[in-house]
This record gives sequence, structure tokens and C-alpha cells, in this order.
Amino acid sequence: MHALLQSALAYARAGLSVIPCDRQRKQPRLRHWKPYQAQAPPSFQLLSWFAPWSPANALAIVTGPVSGGLEALDFDAPALFTPWADAVHRQNPDVLASLPLVRTQSGGYHVYFRCAGTVAGNQKLAVDPARPGGKFTLIETRGTGGYVLAPPSAGYTLLQGDLTAIPLLDAPARAVLLDTARRFSRAALSPERPRPPAKPRSSTTPRPGDDYNRRGDVGTLLERHGWRYVRQVQEASYWRRPGKARGH
Repeated sequence: MHALLQSALAYARAGLSVIPCDRQRKQPRLRHWKPYQAQAPPSFQLLSWFAPWSPANALAIVTGPVSGGLEALDFDAPALFTPWADAVHRQNPDVLASLPLVRTQSGGYHVYFRCAGTVAGNQKLAVDPARPGGKFTLIETRGTGGYVLAPPSAGYTLLQGDLTAIPLLDAPARAVLLDTARRFSRAALSPERPRPPAKPRSSTTPRPGDDYNRRGDVGTLLERHGWRYVRQVQEASYWRRPGKARGH
């Protein structure tokens, strides 16, 4: 039996929703794949998609509730995987041992797990605004509304675990994985912000808001709460909220 078809049927029996993909573009070979975020395709559909004469050269597993609460960590920066795994091990020595680990065609890693309760959508956990080529993301999740290319697609190698027996993690164990990944996020350097000149105090008693506008510094307040100054255009200053890598 064709390897992609054999694996697709095995994944389906394990409760995973599978779709055909183009390996080079990492895109589904379907006009509409959204229905398979809600309901896994039947076996006869898999037989058609992954037949030896099919144009599909890769398969992907749809993440989220349709695959039993499946979530995957996607490491776009391979060098971060080992320090992340070491940090996770120090907090919870057992959590990574049984999780499926896949090396991707770009040299990155996918870590698979199932989680109880609501599965969040795709999340960017660690970013580097200075990374070249506009590829800001270092580590992200694939959850509700996402998918990951999987073995035996060419370039994807299972290093550990079993994709037909993906463990279910409790909330604390999942939090260790995600919170540790967030520590690898890198903030952009902020330009020097011009400080507002001191304004003379009114001889009459002003309203509190007017008094703050005269004597206060809203920029200092924003910086204290994690906002980052971006640039100045005449009298307008532009700021970026915490956790955001681009825009203002």
C-alpha cells in the first residue's frame, strides 16, 4: 500500500483528521479544507486523496478539537529546541518523554500533544523582530484552525513517540511547554523617545485630567506597563503594545 495512504488510514483510526498537501508550498491540495476542521474525512475520501496516482505528495494532520484536542508546537528556529527542552525538563522531568517529536523538512521540530478543554487557535509564542527575511516567528503553536505536515511526507521524520497514540496533557503540563517557549521571545530595540518639556503649573486649580496633561508623562506610564515607543511624527508618538512584534 502507498505509504501516504497507509499512514493516513492509521492516523484516521487514531482519531486524527488528515488532509492532502503540497509539500513544497505546505498548502492543502483542496479547494476547501475548512470542513475537515469540524469533521474528519471518511475512509473512502482518504483512498481517493492518497491513491498512488494522486498528485498529493504530503499529508497534514488538522489540529484542534476535530483531532481529539490536538495541539502542536512548531519550532521555526531549530537552535531553540534543545535549550527549550532542557528548561522544560528542569520543571517537569516526565512531560516530554512520551510526546511525539518530528523533525521537519526545514530542520525545525514539531512536538505533538493533546490537551483537555478548549483548544486555542494558532499562537505565536516567541518572536524576533530583528530576524532577517521578515520571518519573525521563532516558536508557535498549531491549534484550532491549523494543521501540520507529518510523516511519512518527504522531509518529515518521526524522532520519538507514536503519532497514533498522542498523549493527553493536563493544563499545568501544557502551561509548562507554552510558558517556557514564551521566554525565548526577543523584543525589538526601541528608539530613544523625546521627553516632553516641563509645562508651567497653572495658578488656578485645574481639573485632574488637565493637571495630568500639564505635568504628567504618559510615555513613562506606558513604558512601565510594557509598551514600547516606536517613532515620533510631529506631536504624535507611536507605541506598540506588549506581546506585539509589529505595527503600532
